[in-house]
Amino acid sequence: MWGVVSWRATTRRARQGWLSAVQARGVADAATADPLAESALLDIAGRSSVAELRAKCREVKASAAPGDADARYD
Repeated sequence: MWGVVSWRATTRRARQGWLSAVQARGVADAATADPLAESALLDIAGRSSVAELRAKCREVKASAAPGDADARYD
């Protein structure tokens, strides 16, 4: 399911219809870089626009990989 099989909370919310496929992919991708951020990202997904969620996901990925330029700008 959209590559979020490892992320139980993300998978559960997507299956329940609380997340779109775009939101679920974004959260799973960022949570791969920082698993502890999954809960906060799910909270943001529930109350913010997709653009705001994407911005936060980029921040999480950049913080998790400070020496990786691709993560900062992906």
